[in-house]
Amino acid sequence: MFQWKDFKTVGDELMINSQEAYIRCATSRYYYSIFGSTREYLINIMNKYQFRNGKDIHKRVYDELIKSKDPNEVNLAECLKFLREVRNRLIMID
Repeated sequence: MFQWKDFKTVGDELMINSQEAYIRCATSRYYYSIFGSTREYLINIMNKYQFRNGKDIHKRVYDELIKSKDPNEVNLAECLKFLREVRNRLIMID
């Protein structure tokens, strides 16, 4: 069964190589590991089924967490935002 946390393992393996393509892929795997796990948390633990799919899902997940009263969820939102910004910057660099 697929586990989002496995993307972190893939990212770790990719980071062994310092070539740019590997770093770009690792960053993306780290982001999606956290994003996918967070989305599953919102759906399966918090029963927020509106996060199953839909337009702007990345922004919607972030917006949900950043307004939380739980400091762990706010921290998670900030981590997601940071990794997404890094990932997007790497994609744009050519």
